[in-house]
Amino acid sequence: MDLNVERTRLEQETGEPLHTVRITPDFEASDQCRGAGVVVVAGEWGLTQQNEDRFLKPLAEYGFFVVGIDLVRGQVLAPGKDAEAAARVASLNYDLAIDDISSALLYLREMCSGRIGVVGIDVGGAVAMEAATVLPQIDAVVHAGGPPPRKTARLARTRSSFQLHRGTRGNPISDELVSQMLERVRPSKQTIN
Repeated sequence: MDLNVERTRLEQETGEPLHTVRITPDFEASDQCRGAGVVVVAGEWGLTQQNEDRFLKPLAEYGFFVVGIDLVRGQVLAPGKDAEAAARVASLNYDLAIDDISSALLYLREMCSGRIGVVGIDVGGAVAMEAATVLPQIDAVVHAGGPPPRKTARLARTRSSFQLHRGTRGNPISDELVSQMLERVRPSKQTIN
């Protein structure tokens, strides 16, 4: 499989940096996905090589155009830095993070012509769900671990469906929270699987 991997540092209108990994799939593989694209949003740990190998590259090998970003602007944490990761989550500016996703979507749209999904890893999942309430170009969101969206998120305004992946150890999303999220999203006529 021939993948074209580009690492760039985009500058937003505000001057804020956005570190990205952009992967273009093989032509034949992209044809089977009908030109669809995926933004992968890494959370508090940063966009690590493990995330690239586990999420970005397999998506591109399957045929999706992929843009990977992180919410910590290129600052990757080493394993075992749980206190620092928790501090990053507590201080996260959701509005700025949603702006990052919006910029990544525009960057992705330069490459793809089909539907667009967002995969959020860790706290990136919560931010991706909230982004889907204000960014109509998102067709689907996959929440891969991490906390639920904030209680103030207007899930009833979303136009995308959600797929929720909860881990088995120390999962912050209980069955009760899932039920609450389903009630909040019900007016939008979308689903949480």
